[in-house]
Amino acid sequence: MSIGKRTAPLFVRHSNILYHHSRFECKVCNKRIRCDHIGKREVIKHTETQSHKDLAKTFQFQARLQFSTPSLNETQQRLRAELKMAVLTANNNIPLAFHDKLSPTIRSVFPDSKVASNYHSASTKAMCLLNLAVAPLLIEKLVESMRTQPFSLSTDGSNDSGLQKMNPATVRMYDLQNDCISTRFLNMCVTSSSTAESIYSSLNSKLEELLQCSSPWDLCSAVGVDNTSVNIGVRDSIKTRVLQQNSAIFFNGCPCHIIHNAARKSSDEFCRSCTFDVEELCIDIFYWFDKSTKRKNSLQSYCTFCDQDYKAVVKHVSTRWLSLEQAVERILKQYESLKSYFRSEDEPQPRFKRLSDHFNNSMTEVYLLFFQNALSCFTQANQFLQKEEPLVHVLQPQLLSLLKKIFGKFIKPSVLSVHVNSDTLVNVSFSDMSNQLADKDLAIGFLTKQTLNQLYEEGDISEVQKRVFTRLLDIF
Repeated sequence: MSIGKRTAPLFVRHSNILYHHSRFECKVCNKRIRCDHIGKREVIKHTETQSHKDLAKTFQFQARLQFSTPSLNETQQRLRAELKMAVLTANNNIPLAFHDKLSPTIRSVFPDSKVASNYHSASTKAMCLLNLAVAPLLIEKLVESMRTQPFSLSTDGSNDSGLQKMNPATVRMYDLQNDCISTRFLNMCVTSSSTAESIYSSLNSKLEELLQCSSPWDLCSAVGVDNTSVNIGVRDSIKTRVLQQNSAIFFNGCPCHIIHNAARKSSDEFCRSCTFDVEELCIDIFYWFDKSTKRKNSLQSYCTFCDQDYKAVVKHVSTRWLSLEQAVERILKQYESLKSYFRSEDEPQPRFKRLSDHFNNSMTEVYLLFFQNALSCFTQANQFLQKEEPLVHVLQPQLLSLLKKIFGKFIKPSVLSVHVNSDTLVNVSFSDMSNQLADKDLAIGFLTKQTLNQLYEEGDISEVQKRVFTRLLDIF
């Protein structure tokens, strides 16, 4: 138990006392009393009061009801064991094929157990237990809660790779039993097309079927979707159809998608102006060394020569929001080794030629350092917004904080402070040149500036390259 800044040892529990953080509840007196002042002494002081002692004596002479749980026969015990194992594997995302080997293992490990000797639950039976026994019960409890309290709905579509498109729908609501916000799977909502009408009809019909009412959207408070026009378009979308049923529903797109798209758009403009594509570079480096032990060992030799630790190249996938910064950081950590490798080796493959051109260009390191600095604020915001707990109450402050960080890189502090103090940050005229910092004052990171100046002083880059880089910053 924590008392002020000191941590007191947990004292012995009294049989009639329940502890909860800075207070305790006396079951005898049916009272909740604070104990964050003197801790253990507060509990002892209460148990020594005459009123508590009198009530405790009364409890001793009261007759108590005796409850007994019915005993299970061997068949019921076996079914319970099979059901628990099926639920265990599902909760831990273990493939159901694991049950094909689990059953004979249990029988051989516990030969003296009658329940284990009769345990027969392969993948097919485990799937049936989950789909026909567990799932209906969970859906029934979920629907019962949805009929009596507000809920939010989220859905996202699968890729169009088959004859049918899956649109899994999840429900988020307050769990009274566990005193927390919980997310539950509702239905897969399969459709044969990707139109707004088809997806909405599938969602609406499934809600009507489960809730058994003609207006299933009445208790829905919010709908979460991604930012495609099918979902949140202003004319013919899921949003327009749902708002016709309940205009009070809040539609929320995915802010992580927006942040990712903003960073990628800036990167694309940067690439279009100087032909340096940071994503293409990360992907080329990964696949050049991937599945080649010889090349990895060769790179390790260059790392030893350059007095750097060898680390595997991080794979970047364009649809993964958080992998680009990690890939750039890993390249920079062994940049000298990679540069020596691609300058010294000679391979005929086009990918090697592209990489060799990049590492023969002294500006490549400057570009990577700049992206490392620029991507950090986008990555931090994305990581924060991908937490499991509810974040709707901090969404706006977090996005404003991201906007402030971005403006701080090229907007004058005097202009920025005026808008921050007046709570008009979104109204900053960022395209107005009079509000922007001078080129030499742009926040591109200390290492970026240091490396740029060092390369210029050593003659590795020209004045023209330095001016071109400054123009690229404005474009980004």
